[in-house]
Amino acid sequence: MSSTLAEAQADLLKLLASLSPGDDPYAAVATYLRDQIFPTVPYSAICQLYLLAAALGLATILILTSLFIRWRKGGFWLLRMQQTPRMVRPHWSVSWNLIAVVMLVLFEVFVGYATEYYRKEANERFGFWGVAWWGGQTAAWSLGVSYTLHEFASTGRSLSFLSSCSNVFGLVVPVVYFGVVLPLVIIGGTAYSGMIGHYRAADELLARASTAWKPGERVNILSLAPAMPILERLVARYETFQVYFRVLFIWYGVTAVVLVICLVSIASIYLTSLRRVLSTTRHELASTSGSSTFIRRPQQAQVARTLRSLLLTIIAFSFLGTAFSLDAMLAASDPRALASNSLRAQILILLPLYAFAVFGLPCAVLLVLNARDATAAEDSNSGSHSYSARARNLGHGAFGSGDRATGFKGSRGRAGVDEGIDVTSAGQQFSIQLAHLDSNEPFPPPAFSSVAGGGDGAGAQGGLGGVKVAVNVDVVVDEDDEVEDEKFDLRRSTTRGADV
Repeated sequence: MSSTLAEAQADLLKLLASLSPGDDPYAAVATYLRDQIFPTVPYSAICQLYLLAAALGLATILILTSLFIRWRKGGFWLLRMQQTPRMVRPHWSVSWNLIAVVMLVLFEVFVGYATEYYRKEANERFGFWGVAWWGGQTAAWSLGVSYTLHEFASTGRSLSFLSSCSNVFGLVVPVVYFGVVLPLVIIGGTAYSGMIGHYRAADELLARASTAWKPGERVNILSLAPAMPILERLVARYETFQVYFRVLFIWYGVTAVVLVICLVSIASIYLTSLRRVLSTTRHELASTSGSSTFIRRPQQAQVARTLRSLLLTIIAFSFLGTAFSLDAMLAASDPRALASNSLRAQILILLPLYAFAVFGLPCAVLLVLNARDATAAEDSNSGSHSYSARARNLGHGAFGSGDRATGFKGSRGRAGVDEGIDVTSAGQQFSIQLAHLDSNEPFPPPAFSSVAGGGDGAGAQGGLGGVKVAVNVDVVVDEDDEVEDEKFDLRRSTTRGADV
């Protein structure tokens, strides 16, 4: 579409001057207007839209299936309040999956509009083109919450700054984001809708004139005079749409880059921290004779799954964010190319759909498998527990010393029980706690290599090579402001070749 009315009038005069005596001038002008608003794309582009609609529909069905499985198992919830640290905690899977379903449904609607657009069929609603990164933002928020809980479990600090940042990112950022997006979408979409209305009026006027035209009759310029005001308003509305379309996609491009940087950074820091802690734990376990029996294979598998998930998150969201960012920047660079350039029209519409389909289908399959393997306890307990634990006299090692908090607390108020905790035992419990952050399972009591001697009724005592182990784990469960303290005092004493 010409940027000004003068350019449009000049283009029309050139078009009329190039017509042969047998050509219908009114039909030629109608074709010119249609080509200025809609791109000319091959039929294969429309076929690709059908294929993408089927792929996105399949992904939607799979995600809904995973949500249904979790609902049947009693593990369906969206948000919960984490008491310690104080933060709003989204369900790591359900929260952004529901948003993904909404986006997939909107993409299906958009595919229908895009099909009409490629066919050069006028649709006023096509201009309300709003792509929101809400699903990616929720995924980044959920990942940030998981990392905050990991830091809390490993350091025991209050982490009020991280929890506050998490709440702001999860609750305030979407409001600000949509506060910017919605006005741009509404104003730009309204301008496009008005342009389509003027186009239809001009097309009807030209169709009536074409019906009355007889072959060989020369066109009368004055007969086009009633269409000039319509053409003027059409050009003005289209120019308004392009302005807001450019601003909107600049905003999309910038926010997509920022979101990808945030998400990949959080995932990378989380991944590095987990690997460092697990490496230290394994080193401590390997350096102690017989401590290999402490390793719980299910817990190891859960932690390994967390590491794989983080790595997959980095790769997948880097790919998806890069595709969306490039598409948004390309659209913002020349909004007029959406209608005037066939190749760009295909890239701008098909690239985001392909990226979402390639990313969504494998993730949807994994979500179904994960929901099938999940247990009701994992999801029902998630988000409702607050773990308060402190360590005393841990000694030197990878997990700190003195009053540094780690997730364990020495026994208090019991005569004859040491307050010290063996580093290896603490390391094993710490690795189990890390696994819990991913699986949301309750902490299991530590497994010892052997059971010897009787107990005093409060638990058992365990030792490694003559080193006494005394572990007291405090678990605080917060449900509706009711606090229940449950203590497991595990004491056991064994020796190698001598009595303790």
